[in-house]
Amino acid sequence: MLLGAWVNSLEGKRILEVGTGTGVIALMMAQKNMKAVIDAIDIQPTEVVVAQKNFQLSPWPTRLQGHVCSLQDWQAEPYDHIISNPPYFINSAKAPDAARTLARHAESLSLEDLAFHSKRLLHTDGKLSLILPLTEGMRFITLASLHQLFLARQCAFRARAQKPVERLLLEFQQSPVVPVISELILYETDNNPTREYYELTQEFYLYREK
Repeated sequence: MLLGAWVNSLEGKRILEVGTGTGVIALMMAQKNMKAVIDAIDIQPTEVVVAQKNFQLSPWPTRLQGHVCSLQDWQAEPYDHIISNPPYFINSAKAPDAARTLARHAESLSLEDLAFHSKRLLHTDGKLSLILPLTEGMRFITLASLHQLFLARQCAFRARAQKPVERLLLEFQQSPVVPVISELILYETDNNPTREYYELTQEFYLYREK
């Protein structure tokens, strides 16, 4: 939800979501950008079946298509925007459930592969957006630059002001630029969403007006 709300996808006509799961982010892209056609790929066939059903039940079934495929094997015309909530637990203990392990470990899609194949599939003016934990996010910034993908926007996300950064929202483009750096906090001290979080996500949640 956070990544889908944060992504600036208004200009792209062709969007690829990598690791779509049940298709939530792809659906958000279709809602945000009414002219975009979205491909959503995942290596888990059962997930793609659910995503495809969600696409068909949405208001935009002709603009969304799920595919069982890895990013490494995916072949297509260049995209204006690639979006991913990639696997990221590189050295952690694996979950007992095999599907959850695949979703959360970088064995199925390394950060190096994500950078290389995103570059391969992007238009020259295309963008890559993703969300990662702090350590992996900082590492990816360096890896991406080796593939001529340069940081354009960065948002540090934390649950509360006094808590450490939990995730980095990152946007890359293919020409060097001074990045826009920001921060987003989820909760106020009273455990209500902050105004910034409310404004970012309000079109996707049924909030009460603050």
